[in-house]
Amino acid sequence: MPTIIAFDQLVGRFQVTQNVKNQTTVEDFIDSIEKSTIIKILGATLGNEFWDDLDVDGVPQEQRFLDIYEAFDLDDNSCIKSSKGISEILLGITYAQYTRKSDSFNTDIGNQAIQGENSSRADITMKVVNAYNDAVDSIKAIQWYIKENEEDYEGYNGQDFTYWMTF
Repeated sequence: MPTIIAFDQLVGRFQVTQNVKNQTTVEDFIDSIEKSTIIKILGATLGNEFWDDLDVDGVPQEQRFLDIYEAFDLDDNSCIKSSKGISEILLGITYAQYTRKSDSFNTDIGNQAIQGENSSRADITMKVVNAYNDAVDSIKAIQWYIKENEEDYEGYNGQDFTYWMTF
């Protein structure tokens, strides 16, 4: 089964704990949400066509799918529609969902549950919310593009993504 993103891409802005103990958990998490997110963005028919078009490296082969897979900035009258691309969307959603559902604090030395009297858990809520909302911005741009070029995207039935205010 192809995958679009991998564990070792969750670095920098989307940093999750990078260790052997955590790798399987994160990879399982990626597997559980990657295709379902594509289906939600594009709808079942078009999403499955997109997924079936991926090569072994997780890159689509048809031009219509490459057009929405890659990042773009397009003019729409008085505004600009921008997508950071499917990979960046999946990284943002994976990071946000994984971090939100984690029972412990995600650090570079592993997941930590702080219990000390003189310490408190760092609040990363806004970082997670911003990562998710940036992904939603790109999703909405892709969905706009598809609607503008509907003759190339028969079967489109993308679902609405709402912004997080907090989690």
